Amino acid sequence: DFACLTWILWYAENRQLTGRGNEQQFLLSQLADQIQEQSTSGVDEDATFDFRRPSDRYSIQRALQYLEDLGALQLVDGQTKEWAQQAEDADVLYEFTDVIRSLVSAFNPQLLEVVAEYINNEEKVLQPTLLQNILGDLFPVMAIKPLVRAWRTLLLGPVLLRYDDPEAFAELVEHTDEVANDLLETFGWLLDVKRDYACIVRASGMSSGPVTSLTPFGTSDQMAMLMCTAIREQVSSGAWPRPDSYGCVHVTTEDMNALFYTLREHYGDNWGNEARSKGSRSLLNDVYKKMRQVGLLRGPDGAGNVMILPTAARYSASYERAGQEQKLAGKSKSKSRTLTLPGLDESA
Repeated sequence: DFACLTWILWYAENRQLTGRGNEQQFLLSQLADQIQEQSTSGVDEDATFDFRRPSDRYSIQRALQYLEDLGALQLVDGQTKEWAQQAEDADVLYEFTDVIRSLVSAFNPQLLEVVAEYINNEEKVLQPTLLQNILGDLFPVMAIKPLVRAWRTLLLGPVLLRYDDPEAFAELVEHTDEVANDLLETFGWLLDVKRDYACIVRASGMSSGPVTSLTPFGTSDQMAMLMCTAIREQVSSGAWPRPDSYGCVHVTTEDMNALFYTLREHYGDNWGNEARSKGSRSLLNDVYKKMRQVGLLRGPDGAGNVMILPTAARYSASYERAGQEQKLAGKSKSKSRTLTLPGLDESA
């Protein structure tokens, strides 16, 4: 959502791309085309948008609604919901207001360089990501109040970890009711606070679209959920070390390799053709990427260390018994979400 918001602000500053001169009106389809084109021109495949995907369409819908709520743009004609749901020939006409100019600000190139160098350092990928710790005394103006940091991390997602910012997490715990009420009244979202992390929960039936960290419909998502289940079992059985004081489990790539090979042997026949044709190492890299994206894992670092985040305990998944109707069954637990994935016997 934040990436979409940033691209929309970029689009507002590049009106020449719309072919409308100084006019502030634009079609949503034009905006989507420009964002998709520009995002695919970069080197990071994870940052690309494809608005044929429902998840990307819902993201831009929420970003537009946020700007509309701020008064930075207004709806002129059409229904964004119809466009997001890919109704035939649906399009939407928007218009930027003068407020949009106040939302565009140039980044400090030196600050970006320092942060980029840090996050691309393989030796530091497991370290806390608090910006002030990264910047030190170079940019004292960047000091932000703990509760504001908590709000920003929650809204940008996917999770606020006590490990990353104990001070902000403590402030959130102290103001849990206040923050939860604000989220519910403003967005209709729920706040889930555990001992070691906090995150926003959005209902899948909301008009703003389904937002979940993992879904049971993609192969990489299924593999990630199965890995979360297997990790839980390894820790519970004592085969892997217990979580540290922040709820994180520290293992190595060798541990992860062995675990994934076992999972593939048991469940690989249920994965898609593309996944079955890939090597295990390539598939595991896909799983790493997915788990990093949704805030379940960090690493591997340059030494082959991996840190499993406490959020991995939210998921427990299995395949339903062969012959059952192909539908999902969900069951909430106090600490995890259990999903039954279609197509494979649970006892296999």
